[in-house]
Amino acid sequence: MVGVGRSCAMKPRRLWATWLASIGVHGDETYGGGVAQSPADSGHLRIFPIEEAQRIGATVADLAEFLRGACGAYSRLAAEIGVEGWFYAWVDEMSGTLRCNISRATSPKELPFTCRIEPTSRPEAIAEGALSSRYTSGIPLEELEETEWSPPEEDLSTCVLPVYVARLLAEEPASNADPSG
Repeated sequence: MVGVGRSCAMKPRRLWATWLASIGVHGDETYGGGVAQSPADSGHLRIFPIEEAQRIGATVADLAEFLRGACGAYSRLAAEIGVEGWFYAWVDEMSGTLRCNISRATSPKELPFTCRIEPTSRPEAIAEGALSSRYTSGIPLEELEETEWSPPEEDLSTCVLPVYVARLLAEEPASNADPSG
């Protein structure tokens, strides 16, 4: 029985190691053999499939641990390339992915989103949203409706995206950074 528990505990760590290794890679590559995405803000966007985390039985605590590790990896990368600003991560339900990036923004309010964001210093909030989403492999085509594009309304209060934010540091990330900006 002990061996089974250890095996399950090691699965997230192996996946996290693979995911974290992609953060140090320069350029616009994405994890998992996906199509390279156009860079959002800094060109260091990384995309991780939520379905993969669910498949190995990752818990909210496991995924929150990954997000803290990603923040640390991005902080080291930022120090290497001379970027000051913020690490941020969010769930993209449309594609069923967890997305991470860095921004030179001076506060989380300046992050490159067109909807209203709800910054949080708690990676557990994003991890819970990711693992409880019913769209871990993306929103099925049959659930999408074709609409004509129109400019966003002034009141974006109906669209609020939770985003884990942490200030980029040369060393380990601080858990006491104020996400409200």
